[in-house]
This record gives sequence, structure tokens and C-alpha cells, in this order.
Amino acid sequence: MKLTKEQIQQIEYYLNKKKVKYIDIRFEILDHIISDVEFIIKNNNSSFEDAFSEVKLKWNKSLKNSSSFLLGIANEGPSILINKCLKIYKPFFYKSIVLIIIVSAVFYSVNKSFNYSLANYKESISFVISIALSFYIVLGVYGYIKMKIKKVNSTYSFLYYKQIFPNLMLAIFQLPLIHVDYLNKENELSSFMFAMLFLLFIITLAGSYLYKKHLKVVSQYKPIQIK
Repeated sequence: MKLTKEQIQQIEYYLNKKKVKYIDIRFEILDHIISDVEFIIKNNNSSFEDAFSEVKLKWNKSLKNSSSFLLGIANEGPSILINKCLKIYKPFFYKSIVLIIIVSAVFYSVNKSFNYSLANYKESISFVISIALSFYIVLGVYGYIKMKIKKVNSTYSFLYYKQIFPNLMLAIFQLPLIHVDYLNKENELSSFMFAMLFLLFIITLAGSYLYKKHLKVVSQYKPIQIK
């Protein structure tokens, strides 16, 4: 038995109440629920209301509002969304930490192996670093605005809004301080500042990846939205 348009709208309303607005999981869940309801109606000779109630009991746990310490306790969403976000974000998070530690350690060792002074190049280095940070910020704002304009959410846009964009915006507060913090007492490039700049570079790459994945997901489900 195929569900009617009105019955599918009831399922859509249920997903709206559960705040399942992320396109890549919404249509998957919608398809599963419709299939489950149709199966119960056909095999148990149940009414739509009874079948739908049974299916909602099955899905309520997965759609329960939750959060994660890694993603930020305040960043709540349906459990199925948070779990998918963690599958995407965890590998990036741990690999980034390892990469930053290794690269920073190598830089620190190399930096301490040479005696040099950047005192005469403060303005030039400050300018280059400021341009780089400004570039990161422009990319971050561009991706944020482009996704907001389309008014379509995905798992990838959730991560972008809640993780990437806030971290990139921290660069704005670093710009006024960069002129005094990028060199250490010996007028060598600060290892801490190098690590921070490298971290922002990694975050920007991650943001670019999430932005492209979001656009891909939106294009995949666009035909379904039109229908």
C-alpha cells in the first residue's frame, strides 16, 4: 500500500517537530519511515495511525535531542545528526591534533637550531601574517553567507556553523595582537604563534572540505526537493 500525500505530510510534520531539517539525513529518514509504515500496514493489516505510532516509537530514540562534548554541549540536535557529525569530525579532530603536534615540534627543533633575528622585518612579517589571517576570515564568511543564502541545511553545514566558522572568527581577535606576539624575546618566530597559524590553516582546509560536501549533498537532493 502506498501512502497518500496527506499521510506523508503527517510524517513530514513529525520530522519538523523533531527538528530534522538537515537534508542529507531528512530524506533518508523520511524514506525509511514511509517504508516501515507501508510494511506494517500491508503485513499487519493496520491503519496508518497505528502503523505510524509504532514506527515513531522505533525512531524516537534516534531523533531525541542530544549533544556531544566534542562538538560543544550547547550545539544540540537530533541524536542521529550528532552521531553522524561525530563520525565526520572525530577523525579530523584527532588527526589534526597529531599533525599540529608533529609539525610544531619539528618547527621548534629547527627554529632552535639556527640563530637569527627578525627584528628588522617586523612590519613585513606582520603584514604577511595579517593578510593570511584576513584571507582565512574572508573564506570563512564567504562559505557561511553562501550556505545561509541557500537556506538548506546539511550535516556538513551544521559542522561548518558550529565548529569551523566560530574557530575561524577567533582570528579576528588575534589580528590586533599579532604585531607583538609573532616574535619571541630573541626576535625569532614564536613557536606558539606558528602553531596557531598552522591550526587556522588546518581549520580553513576543513571548512573548504565541509563547504564542498554541503554543496554536493544539496545538489544530490535538489531533484527530490523539487518533486
